[in-house]
Amino acid sequence: MPQDAASRLATSGAALTIERVAHRYGNAVALEQISLDVAGGELVSLLGPSGCGKTTLLRIIGGFIEQSAGRVLIQNEPVDHLPANKRTVGIVFQNYALFPHMTVARNIAYGHEARRTPTAEVKARVAEMLALVRLDHLADRLPGALSGGQQQRVALARALAVRPSILLLDEPFAALDKNLRLDMQIEVKRIQRLSGTTTILVTHDQEEALSLSDRIAVLNQGRLEQLAPPTEVYDRPASLFVNTFVGTANVIPGTFVSASGGIGIVDLGGIHITTRAPIAPITPGEAVVVCIRPEHLRIATTGTGLQGTVEMGLPLGATIVHEIRTTTGLSIKTAEPRATGTEPRLPGTAVTLIPTQPEAVGVFRPAA
Repeated sequence: MPQDAASRLATSGAALTIERVAHRYGNAVALEQISLDVAGGELVSLLGPSGCGKTTLLRIIGGFIEQSAGRVLIQNEPVDHLPANKRTVGIVFQNYALFPHMTVARNIAYGHEARRTPTAEVKARVAEMLALVRLDHLADRLPGALSGGQQQRVALARALAVRPSILLLDEPFAALDKNLRLDMQIEVKRIQRLSGTTTILVTHDQEEALSLSDRIAVLNQGRLEQLAPPTEVYDRPASLFVNTFVGTANVIPGTFVSASGGIGIVDLGGIHITTRAPIAPITPGEAVVVCIRPEHLRIATTGTGLQGTVEMGLPLGATIVHEIRTTTGLSIKTAEPRATGTEPRLPGTAVTLIPTQPEAVGVFRPAA
């Protein structure tokens, strides 16, 4: 590769393009024609269940796996012919992979020392990275004397020290306990914003993706289901899979009636409710499923809606979750803010469930 092209790859905040990337393991399809455009400085999460292809895609970007088809470009330069160590890509693994016999400072310096960078430049860069991750006071510690969160920050500093064009994070919070995880998510977001490095995060944790990402790529069985900002993925899921995988949703069978002006009508056992219009055209009379998140259902004692009785109520701090058994035998969950002193409704209480607004109700064809 010409030297000017190599320099462009090393630009912080480089654009990443995935063009129709596909991959097979023998007869098994791991990725099916994935295309993504990631802007410079953007943080995009690859979200999906185990086996959906997200780690395979991450490793293809990093050069650890050669894809079966398609191209990977950094700053519009194809990098498929380059090995991992020539792609100017940094990676933080799930287990951090720190050198146990090296101090924090030596771990951070390792990439530059391997490239025979002048000592003065390495020292300055290590000091810069230590300040960025707020570990100046631990420069001489060994990894074994650090907490999990501190080890994660060292791994992040080591990856960023060589000024990667793309930063890859492979389930970086999986080894942390729940209390530390949120703190570290905030810290990683801060560091990523300050460094301006284009970042790809692999996770199966919906809350993690929703809180950290500029956009989320939801993968399912090797296919890209949706690529959108977190609020859009949550509020306007593009498929039944996205609606049920990201967050919690009640799935209710019904019959499609009509759609007009962005609003749909669905018959739920004799009760007509309004929904947002389906994304794919659906024929009137066709069997469908309606997806309603628990927080988008209002509990009333009168009115037109799904009829049922309370089976259980759980006070969860600032929220009350009720499980309702409808007259048709469905189990529906609701969630509503809990005012101070408010108790759950008693089991056996008759209630009516009414969607808060049509835009909060999705309608899809049933899963095959």
